[in-house]
Amino acid sequence: MYMCLRERLPFVITCSSSSPKSAAAKPQRPSLVSCKIGGDRPCRCLAYCWPIFQCLVSLGAPLLILYFIETHNIGNAMTALPPPNQTWVHAVDNKRMLLEALHNDSITAIETDVLMGHTEGTTTTTTDKIPIMAHPPNTQSDLPMTEFVHLIYSHQSNNDNNNNSPSSHGNIRKTGDLLLLDPQPQGLHDMPSITSSNRVTNNKIVKLDFKEMAAVEPTLKAFVEASNAAPSTDTTASVIFLNADILPGPGHRDPNDLQMNATEFIETCLPYMEEYRQDTTTTARRQMAFSLGFKTDCSDLGDGYTMDDFTAMANLISQYRLVERRMGIVLALNARQLAKSLFSVDNIMLQFPHLQILAWTGKGEPPIPEASIEQIRHHFESLQMTHRIGYDCQVSS
Repeated sequence: MYMCLRERLPFVITCSSSSPKSAAAKPQRPSLVSCKIGGDRPCRCLAYCWPIFQCLVSLGAPLLILYFIETHNIGNAMTALPPPNQTWVHAVDNKRMLLEALHNDSITAIETDVLMGHTEGTTTTTTDKIPIMAHPPNTQSDLPMTEFVHLIYSHQSNNDNNNNSPSSHGNIRKTGDLLLLDPQPQGLHDMPSITSSNRVTNNKIVKLDFKEMAAVEPTLKAFVEASNAAPSTDTTASVIFLNADILPGPGHRDPNDLQMNATEFIETCLPYMEEYRQDTTTTARRQMAFSLGFKTDCSDLGDGYTMDDFTAMANLISQYRLVERRMGIVLALNARQLAKSLFSVDNIMLQFPHLQILAWTGKGEPPIPEASIEQIRHHFESLQMTHRIGYDCQVSS
């Protein structure tokens, strides 16, 4: 007897094969699934239970373990991550874009890149590099990291209804399911399924995409100090996602290609994440959460992500007890590569029930076909996991 994960009921499986040995060697689709509650009745969630049953049997794990994790809400003590469906503004690496994003309530999430470089107008030497907001190959910016942090925490929310609509900002335009920020139309990616209940008014999620290890610690220190000094009424930054490509991925299988070392990144971040989470100077819900990814070439023609990729990521999560430490975790996966390897990600999603996925398309990457996005959505619908995946993608028709 096993447990139905959707209806939380016990069920038994009878296979059409007449040979017990063959059935044990290779599970077959059951001819009947009976849920035991006040008598036998067909289970309404066969499509949901059976793929998971096949997967766990192949791994030699009893389905009851996953049932226990799901029904007893292991990990629910973790501070809940915000819903994965957000309206993103991407590559906010200059002051103009940051100010526009902060004052536009249609934008719920800000993504920026952090590396070592110089502010515009300064002499460029190798000895005076500081953390700045810029995307390679750029090494200059008008937005140093310290000013980015200051603007995030000094921004005062404005509840004026005239400022809550995208139409009040001349350089924001809506095109179909995408909100585009001129003159950089690749900047803002919209999640069509976002609803008002998913948003916390005037709060902005911030995602820091680190490009160099040297930029990590000073940036985290600045955020912790700014959070501690922020007034108790400030709710501007609810979640800070710490993002880095820490493992080899499609198109970049050589570990020597990595700019970010997995061990060094996680061990540098954890103390600051704990300090940030323990801040008691404000009633606002604040946390730092990992957004972990693979170094990926979106144009790679291979088979996408592999089972080994996600096993390596799962090993890191377990090694550092990231779930037990109550840090939210997001996997940042290139949507093109994910669409080619959907079944590879299933095991890690089952292993960590509170893991989320953010499927993205990158700067300079062509829009992804809508059919590929539908393929991804259909896969996670079949696993009843649509609430655990969001899309930061530019989509073509």
